[in-house]
Amino acid sequence: LSPPEINFDLGGVANFLDVPGLSNIIRNVVTEQIANFIVLPNKITVPLATGVGQEELKAPSPSGVLRVRLFKAEKLEKKDIGVLGMGKSDPYATLSVGSRRVTSERVDNTVNPEWNNFVGDFPIEVVRGQELLLEMFDHDDNRDDEPLGRATVATGLVADKGQISDMWVDLEDAKSGRALLSLSWLEVSNNKEDIDKMKGEGLTKCLLQVFIDSCKGLIEKTKKPCPIVVMDVGSKDQQSTWAQNYTVDPVFEQGFIFLVVNPHSDDLHIRILDSAISSEPRDKGAHMGELNIAVSDILRRENMQYSPPQPFNIKAGTGTITLS
Repeated sequence: LSPPEINFDLGGVANFLDVPGLSNIIRNVVTEQIANFIVLPNKITVPLATGVGQEELKAPSPSGVLRVRLFKAEKLEKKDIGVLGMGKSDPYATLSVGSRRVTSERVDNTVNPEWNNFVGDFPIEVVRGQELLLEMFDHDDNRDDEPLGRATVATGLVADKGQISDMWVDLEDAKSGRALLSLSWLEVSNNKEDIDKMKGEGLTKCLLQVFIDSCKGLIEKTKKPCPIVVMDVGSKDQQSTWAQNYTVDPVFEQGFIFLVVNPHSDDLHIRILDSAISSEPRDKGAHMGELNIAVSDILRRENMQYSPPQPFNIKAGTGTITLS
C-alpha cells in the first residue's frame, strides 16, 4: 500500500569517497523502482477465476481522488547553524500516497515556510488502509537532505468526512514542527458535464485511464529490441510500461491513470521506444513509433471511452498498438 522504508550503509570505495548526496540518490532510485512494481497503483495480479479480463484486474477504476493543499509549516527544526548560533533551514515538503509523490518548492532561510499554491491530487483505488504521507526536508547542497519530520492521514478518514479544512498536524520524528493542511475527497463521475463544473486554475479537471495491452509488428531498431511505451498528457506526469525483451510484438497489459488539467486542449502523447537504445523520448534514435490521441476526442465518444481495447496504427513507424 505504501513504499517501504529502505535503510543501508555504503561500503568499500563508495564509503571511502563519501560522495555528498550519493546515498540519498541510491535510496530514491531503489524506492522508485520498487514502487514501480508493487506499490499501489502498481501491482502484480494473479487471476483466481476464469472470465476476468486483464484490463479489469490491472486497471480498475479509482474510488475517488484525494486533493491535498499544504499552506504552511511552523516551528521546524533549525538544521543549519551559523557561527553566531543563529539557526535556520531551507525546507521543502513532499506529499505521497502509494507510489505517487509531489514535491513543493523550496523556501530558503526559514523555519516557518509558506506555500501559495501547493496542491497534490491522488487517485485512490483502495480507500481503506492507504495513508497520505507528508514529509518535510531541509535542503543541503553538500550532503544528503535532512528530514524535518513527517505526518500521516488515513485516506479513509477524508473519504468519510468529504472535506477537512485547516487541519494542523504535528510532525513525528522531529523535536518540533507542525503543518497546516486542507484535504478534500472528490467523487469519480462518468458525467461529461461535471468536467466543466470543476473550478481552479491549474488544478485537475478529470482523470484519464489508459490500459496498454500490446503492440504488433514494430519496426526492428536493433537485433534484440526491448520495447517500452512512454506516455504523458500535456507534457506532464510521464509514465511508462515495463520493458519487454527481445520482441517486436510485446504484450504489456498495464494500466495507468493521468491527471488532466486541460481536457479540451491536452493530448495523450504515446511513444514506443527501444529501451536497448534509450528510454528517453527525446532520443529520436530509439523511436519505434508514436501516437497522439486528443482528450477531447475521447470526451466525445460514447461513455467517454475506447473500450474494449482496440488497435491503433502507429505513426512514424510500423505496426499497431492496442489500448483502451
